[in-house]
Amino acid sequence: MGKGGAIIVIRHGERLDYRCRNAGTNWIPTSSEPWNPPLTRVGLDQANALGRTIHGHLERHNLPRRVSRVYSSPLLRCVQTAAAFIKGYKNHSNSEENDMTMCNDDDTIKVK
Repeated sequence: MGKGGAIIVIRHGERLDYRCRNAGTNWIPTSSEPWNPPLTRVGLDQANALGRTIHGHLERHNLPRRVSRVYSSPLLRCVQTAAAFIKGYKNHSNSEENDMTMCNDDDTIKVK
C-alpha cells in the first residue's frame, strides 16, 4: 500500500520591519508599502534552510518527497519565503521531485 501525502504549513521568515523595530529604528517612513515588509537576509536563509530540512526529514523517514504545490499569500514576505523554501528543497531533490507549482492569490507559477 502506498503512502499518502502531507500538508506542511510554514510561517514567513524574519521580516525587515520587526528587525528594525527590535533595533530601535523604523523602516515605515522610507517604505511605499509599510504593510508589506520584505524578508531580511536572515529570513531568506531561514526559509532556504527549512526547505533543506523538510526534504531531509522526509528522506530520513522514507516519506514521499515529491512536492507538487506551494501555496502562498501574495504578501512580499510570504512569496519570498515560499521561493526560498522551494530553492532549499530543490537543492536536495532529484529531477523528478523538482516539478512544483507555486500558487498565490494573484498568479500560479510553475517551478522547474
